[in-house]
Amino acid sequence: MLQKIKDFFSLFLYAESGRKTYRKFHRDIANANTRFLKALSGMCVFMFICLGFLSIHRQDTPSLIWNIVYTFLSLMMYLICPFLARVTSHLSNVAAYLSMSLLFLYCIVMGTFLRPGYNSTPFFVVLVAVPIIMADVPWHIMLMTGLFAILNLTCSYIVRPGTEVFAYDLLYTLIFYPTSCFLIPFSVKSTIREIVDRYQLKKDQDLDGLTQLYHRGAARERISEELARFQRGPAAMFMIDVDDFKHINDTYGHMAGDMVLCAVADCIRSVKKDNIIAARYGGDEFILFLYDLKAMDDIDSYAETLIEKIYSLNRKEAFQFRDSFITVSIGIAPSFPKATFEDLLAEADKAVYEAKNDGKNCYRFSN
Repeated sequence: MLQKIKDFFSLFLYAESGRKTYRKFHRDIANANTRFLKALSGMCVFMFICLGFLSIHRQDTPSLIWNIVYTFLSLMMYLICPFLARVTSHLSNVAAYLSMSLLFLYCIVMGTFLRPGYNSTPFFVVLVAVPIIMADVPWHIMLMTGLFAILNLTCSYIVRPGTEVFAYDLLYTLIFYPTSCFLIPFSVKSTIREIVDRYQLKKDQDLDGLTQLYHRGAARERISEELARFQRGPAAMFMIDVDDFKHINDTYGHMAGDMVLCAVADCIRSVKKDNIIAARYGGDEFILFLYDLKAMDDIDSYAETLIEKIYSLNRKEAFQFRDSFITVSIGIAPSFPKATFEDLLAEADKAVYEAKNDGKNCYRFSN
């Protein structure tokens, strides 16, 4: 019984996915909401134009003005929604809630104040149909729809108290709002499961089989996406080259070489968990992209920590080679406006040769 209660709350709070899953896939969820927002805005533009012509036919000036205003708002939302995810994933969710709120307000005004003799059927249709398309924490969506259900009922009571129309609005609220609350978690659960499955499939395709970092093509795609997005803090491309790796590989065998590459990859992963895209570029070379950092000093701090951590591998018995030490040379290219993946990679590649020429086991910035 206790487990069933836990499962119930898990479904209605986080669609059985948990808070960690929402945090991990926040950007994918935001992209889903951007698609939802674009579809909703496009539908609203078409609907409000049609209703506007109907208002002209009926010579209903208040409805015509209301439809013109909402056509303009929906058109603006449709045009700006492709740019929202580039700024920040949170903005996509805010815009989706705002767009849905505007649609609810439209239905409340049209179905209550401008049509006092009719019940609020359009509002209840939207109450059930629209929220189930959105992807977010279920109880957030249910809270918002609940507030608008109360607002609609309050407006209905103000405009037509004690009438049969208000009684129907009250009855429909008691029917359709619980129905919406029942459907929302299952819809969100389906969306999250699709995102997770797609992520896992993409991850399997994008990871290097040995190091479990991204391979070159996947890294290029993800870093390019980050460069196209609005950066809130400093960013930099690292080119990491394992010093004298060919000698280790040739002298101690490919198995020893693979162990070194895997150990270096583990060090790259362990130094920083957030705002990092790491990849095996090829052979004994790695690239990584740090973004949205607090300050430029974070770049130096990461490079120094990484060099120290990789050098500490030599203390382990498995890596105590007779005539070789595990070290890396790092070239760093700070990002700049309109920089591309190729631009930063070329600069980091030049810098790594400077680090090699300066004695290895160090890092250098591009000029």
